[in-house]
Amino acid sequence: MQINKIYHGDCIELAKRLPDSSIDCIVTSPPYYFLRDYGVEGQIGLEKDLSEYIDKLVDLFYILLPKLKDTATIFINIDDTFNNQKAEFPTDSKKSLQPQFKQKSMMLIPYIFAEKLCRYYALRNIIIWHKLAVLPREARGRFMPDFEPILFFVKDADNYYFKPQYTPYKTINRKLKDFSKVKHISNFSGGNITKKNFFANEGALLRAVWSLSNEVNNDTEHLACYPKKLVARILQSGCPEGGVVLDPFMGSGTTAVVAKQLKMNYIGFELNIKYIEIANKRIENEVGGLF
Repeated sequence: MQINKIYHGDCIELAKRLPDSSIDCIVTSPPYYFLRDYGVEGQIGLEKDLSEYIDKLVDLFYILLPKLKDTATIFINIDDTFNNQKAEFPTDSKKSLQPQFKQKSMMLIPYIFAEKLCRYYALRNIIIWHKLAVLPREARGRFMPDFEPILFFVKDADNYYFKPQYTPYKTINRKLKDFSKVKHISNFSGGNITKKNFFANEGALLRAVWSLSNEVNNDTEHLACYPKKLVARILQSGCPEGGVVLDPFMGSGTTAVVAKQLKMNYIGFELNIKYIEIANKRIENEVGGLF
């Protein structure tokens, strides 16, 4: 397969065509379960049974396992679904979407999927994408959801690419009041903790809750675009410069745009030919060419 190209077709079949040990990083957001109909035959996300949806995703990443370099990282943005009937989507039932869950219950999809994928990959973090602005919803019987999880997996937990990211200290003179409280930390030279080696010069190590706003892009008709700042933070952490980034659900092309802006390469899969046209146009406009 050529790099810097989006391929049209089923992601599982396309994954089989990738050369072994060719991918440095995966960044993707699969279609969420029973939340949107993208109008394409064979799409993932509208399976009648939840286990079928999760098994398809697990099968995809199992097929991708030998295609990844040993040092590869995987970042999967996947959200949950409430067990409510969606009448506008195809279904035989007029009751609960999934009988094994009570009506209106969350189905814990990211966590069931993560547990199954842990058979093949090591889960290093569950990153919380805290959305600074969310669309208002009619949800009077619960709190307003304002975050989505991002599952951070690696192929080899003892040998993977990771570049720590930092945030500026809130004050110039950081103080640690009581070093005795952190003496259990052993990853310092000689085991002696001092203010100098407890705090990095670059800033505070980036934590796992990322507060980022959604981005509005009027050039795309895609219904679910994650922000470029989110993808940039992921790639700066988990992919070397010049590396190859795979997005099996390329959608409007955000992963590809950010990869090229960071001097990386991409491969994309997309079932909807309309979205491929949108993505290629974005790459042309925002990066300056298809390379």
